[in-house]
Amino acid sequence: MPGSDEVADERSAPEILLGASPVRIAILRLVLAHGEVTALDLVHALNITRTGIGKNLEALTRAGFLIERRATHPRGTGGVIYWRADRERIQTALWELQATLFGYGQSNSRG
Repeated sequence: MPGSDEVADERSAPEILLGASPVRIAILRLVLAHGEVTALDLVHALNITRTGIGKNLEALTRAGFLIERRATHPRGTGGVIYWRADRERIQTALWELQATLFGYGQSNSRG
């Protein structure tokens, strides 16, 4: 049991369990909710610098949770990158975590 002098961790249980950054979880939530977003959308929604958003988008893309799509900006002012969630990859990762935690295989039976 924590002592009275210990500070409670303010992250949610999944964040603690996975060691995930609260920013990355917030990005995934926004992308899942909106379907497709730009880095600028995320900068405004999360009040984080473009550099900070970029690093997190890169990490989530490398992990396979986000897919990027390059397009011409709607106003024709250059390129723009849109990100969308790879829902199948996210679901697979959640299933693998659940299987690891509860010790059952890749079937739907719970052992």
